Amino acid sequence: SLPFSARVEVRKNILFYSDCPFFAGCENMLVNFFHDEEFMKRYNVSFFYRYSGPYEAGFRQRVTRRFRTMPLRLPDLSAIFDRISGSPPIVRLVVLTFCHVLLKHLFIIWNTARLFVLFRKESIDILHVNNGGYPGAYSCAAAVIAARLCGIGCIVYVVNNIAHSHRRAWRWLDIPYDMIVTRAVSLFVTGSSYAKGMLVDALKLDPLKTVNIFNGIEPR
Repeated sequence: SLPFSARVEVRKNILFYSDCPFFAGCENMLVNFFHDEEFMKRYNVSFFYRYSGPYEAGFRQRVTRRFRTMPLRLPDLSAIFDRISGSPPIVRLVVLTFCHVLLKHLFIIWNTARLFVLFRKESIDILHVNNGGYPGAYSCAAAVIAARLCGIGCIVYVVNNIAHSHRRAWRWLDIPYDMIVTRAVSLFVTGSSYAKGMLVDALKLDPLKTVNIFNGIEPR
């Protein structure tokens, strides 16, 4: 073996995954990561995200550093919800029921398969998932499932907002996905004590599997 003085630290590969209709407040954490010189030197960083025009524009405006990124065109329910926002209540009810009972699950299966293929081509030591609330963007669940199928051992899942429990009827069909996500994720991170409590209650988590780290700001 090499003497200690001659050893070179091997940089770990960390892949960030995020999904939001636009580059919102929960992306502030990503901006701080990507602009931090020490962090970017310590890790080989890649960033995958679901593409949308507003998200792409916000990302390019906020993050000036050039590094490996991959916008992904993945199907998502948010575009459908936006289109029916002004429709009559009965139309919204029918569409929402169809989306949550059938379409959502087809999208999760499709996105899991797509992300599995992409992740298999990478050498990923750490997957860092950045989500709004929980369940939030369902492609984040697909990312966790795909990572688990690829054998990625360290998955950090950041929940930036409030989690919805299974006491809500529309969440009942999410239980199988939540069970997989809960078991696969190494550590959940929340930005407030209240958000942590809601997440622990919603997913019946061991509190030791969740850490609360207050959102940081860049000194001006």
